[in-house]
Amino acid sequence: MKRTFYLAMILAVAAALGLALVPARAADISLSSLRYDFGVISITIPKLEVRGTDLSEAQLRGILDGTGPGDAVSRVSRLQAASASIPELIMEQDIGGAKQKIVYRDITMDTITAGVISRIRAAGLSGDMSDKAAGAVQFRIGEMVAEGVDIPLSARALTGSVPVPQAVPLAPLYRTMSYRDYVMDLPLGAGQVSVARVTGREAKARPGKEPLLDAMRNVMAMAEKQTAQGGVKSEPSPADMVMMSRVFGFFDNFEYGVIDAEGFKGSVKTGKDSTTFTIARMRFSDQPQHGGLAISDLSVDAGPAKMSLAEFEMRDFSYRDSLRALATMLERGDMAALKTEYTKLIPRLGTIRLKGLSLEAPDTSGRRRQGPPDVIRASVKTMELGFGQQVDGIPTAFRFGAEEFAAPLPASSRESAVRDLIAMGYKAVNLSWLADLAWQQDKEQLTIKALNFSGKDMAAVAFAGQLGNVSKDAFSADTALAQVAWLSATAQRLTMTFENFGGIEKIVAREAGKANKTPEALRREWGTIAAVGLPAILGDSAGAKAITAAVARFVARPGKLGIDIRSRSPDGIGVADAVQVMGAPQALFDKIDVQARAE
Repeated sequence: MKRTFYLAMILAVAAALGLALVPARAADISLSSLRYDFGVISITIPKLEVRGTDLSEAQLRGILDGTGPGDAVSRVSRLQAASASIPELIMEQDIGGAKQKIVYRDITMDTITAGVISRIRAAGLSGDMSDKAAGAVQFRIGEMVAEGVDIPLSARALTGSVPVPQAVPLAPLYRTMSYRDYVMDLPLGAGQVSVARVTGREAKARPGKEPLLDAMRNVMAMAEKQTAQGGVKSEPSPADMVMMSRVFGFFDNFEYGVIDAEGFKGSVKTGKDSTTFTIARMRFSDQPQHGGLAISDLSVDAGPAKMSLAEFEMRDFSYRDSLRALATMLERGDMAALKTEYTKLIPRLGTIRLKGLSLEAPDTSGRRRQGPPDVIRASVKTMELGFGQQVDGIPTAFRFGAEEFAAPLPASSRESAVRDLIAMGYKAVNLSWLADLAWQQDKEQLTIKALNFSGKDMAAVAFAGQLGNVSKDAFSADTALAQVAWLSATAQRLTMTFENFGGIEKIVAREAGKANKTPEALRREWGTIAAVGLPAILGDSAGAKAITAAVARFVARPGKLGIDIRSRSPDGIGVADAVQVMGAPQALFDKIDVQARAE
């Protein structure tokens, strides 16, 4: 988070300390009134002191004003100094009327060898961002430290280029970084956000196809031109698209590494309402195989509405493939691909997990006319949403589940389902569910590992099965092609289990009361209907008889009911087979094997 401050500081140091040929003896040099204009960013250094360097003042000035020999990378690579200091560094940016100014204080650098600075420290910074529409934002940071800062690599990433960036390995920009006491004041007194401490490691970079500074200058010029013309009025030109591809390509040539932050606090005001939040810890990583976000102990208080979350994790997430695809489409000027191949822009989604979620909010849907509204409280023990095995961006594996979603039933609710549950004696619900599906490309099969739903003191139902002849086209971005593929799928097996945990008894008791009968009498009546009515519908095949017997026994004594169905053909039952038996379910049993049981 806010690593841009460190990248900015490294850029500034790279500009200020680009050194050239090493002369004979060490000396101390003091320069003043230095200014650098990078087009996108300008940097002012009122005073720079370099101690223990073998450069002469003339050589140093030649490097800093660009008149010395060599390119930026070769110049900074020759830096050798015992230490350097910058009492104040001012960085300013103005893009389309959005202005930013950052002032770093008391920057010191220790043991500089071949352009690599062993340690950089800044006492802190203060800054402000202003925009005509959004207003002004002010921020400040306490002590900032970075170790093992590679200035030549920073210069190479900003000013260098290579034909094939992927052929160049990413290299560390620095070993570690940290800062503390970050505070941001929102516009118009709308609130404040603060972070106690941030640390980072393993940030890496490499040059792209075009120098990043040149690409950013060109894109900013294009944006300013469009703003002057009243906004985007047509598709970008091929040259503009190539320009934008270079900027998006930067994300393929840079890794933030791992960032840890702790002690988040925030307060935001909207009119008369205010919201506060805290986060104990947060970790972000964009490493290729282990990217994601983790949050611990999140709390939000918005007056009558409150939320707390013990853990949140988003793992195996990555935006790199999608940005790489976008850069490729832009580089070849393919606007049509942006519309027809949009699924390639979907990032690797990975898995989201949360633990210990608690919600509280006023019930505004009830019938209460006077007094404060009822408070609705809900909690979830664990929840998971996962995507995997993406084909052109479309996930072919899916998992969504929750354990113990609990909530009281508001007595004043107008919802008929809620009122029915209350009438059956339920004061709260406690639900769990799981959907878990995965596609096997080599077998062209979609396996339904689980479709489960259960309610505490109610019942549980679980499905599992397998579909065959599911080709890759089923996951195509072309909806017509995908529809044809799904219509060609076949059902190979299906398993269903229903288990009663007391819900059936409550339903029977309620319906018996309506019919002025005893629960036992109503259960016998339903059992007779099942035993007599199902054969008339299903027929007298062995499979039909097995289902009828199991259902009748379950109705008479509700416990656990299980039904397993398999296609007799290894290819499964397709849409054409289903059409043939439509209206004549007896014919279906000639194509399947059935096992049924009641416990």
